[in-house]
Amino acid sequence: MKIKVAKLKAMNIKVVISFVAIVLISYGCVAYTPPVIQYRDVPQGMINTKGVKIAAVDGSFVLKYGEPFTPPVSSNLIWWNNSPPKSDSFKLCSPMGSCAKVKVTVPGKKKPLYGYLNFSKMHPTATGPGSRSYLIEIPERYIDEASGGRVSVVYEWVSASMRTPASTSRSRKMSFLGALAVQSAPSQSTNNNKQTGWVLWLSDVPF
Repeated sequence: MKIKVAKLKAMNIKVVISFVAIVLISYGCVAYTPPVIQYRDVPQGMINTKGVKIAAVDGSFVLKYGEPFTPPVSSNLIWWNNSPPKSDSFKLCSPMGSCAKVKVTVPGKKKPLYGYLNFSKMHPTATGPGSRSYLIEIPERYIDEASGGRVSVVYEWVSASMRTPASTSRSRKMSFLGALAVQSAPSQSTNNNKQTGWVLWLSDVPF
């Protein structure tokens, strides 16, 4: 009888340990869900380079120098200062309308340039004039670079203070110490203190 009781106790202990282990493993496998960020629209904008006109290829809008406008499109497609937009970043523009396909009339060019225009929504921490109104300026060197089939990219930085995780999921290290689960701290973060306001890609040939 004593042997049976001892075996029963041993089995109960194994069941308890197995149950606790399953609970701990399940807890560690729960995916980390980042907080939802509410980006906001910028209500207005203006072109500040004389002689510039930006017209949508589909005819939906025309933006002219010195005339205030309501942004025709805006999206959550944003670049941060630790990874700025490049000449080929227009490929990230989705067919759902994150960028507008445009033709851009610029000083010194007989024919309009081809381009893509992105208006980024603002992170909640965005501050300064650029967070309240887009100011489009196209320096001459960006116009010169958009020749011979090359693509140039010009954009405006807006002050913001987002902290993004170094990885897309939170690492969880768990150990069994007296039936206690020990979680590791969140992974280190990278500081980003500027986001794009608007981004414009230009070329003298369709792309």
